[in-house]
Amino acid sequence: MSVVEAVERDLVELDRRRPGLSESSLAATARALAAGLDDGRASLAMKSMASKEFRETMAALAALAPDVVAEDAIDELERRREKRRAG
Repeated sequence: MSVVEAVERDLVELDRRRPGLSESSLAATARALAAGLDDGRASLAMKSMASKEFRETMAALAALAPDVVAEDAIDELERRREKRRAG
């Protein structure tokens, strides 16, 4: 799998958690950096610098799309209790 393919896969998941994120400038930056990392003509020095920026960009994207936390039984009981208290 190429870096570009992996980024596209990750952006689909991030977009599911925060719609529209895959069309952001950060996402475009991630795509451009991924293409540079996949480029066989790019120097090792360029790839080293790009990989650092790539990791930081992907971390920033992930921070903008928090994990979806499934509600558990305790959350359900708490919500019912609050509803009863509210009247």
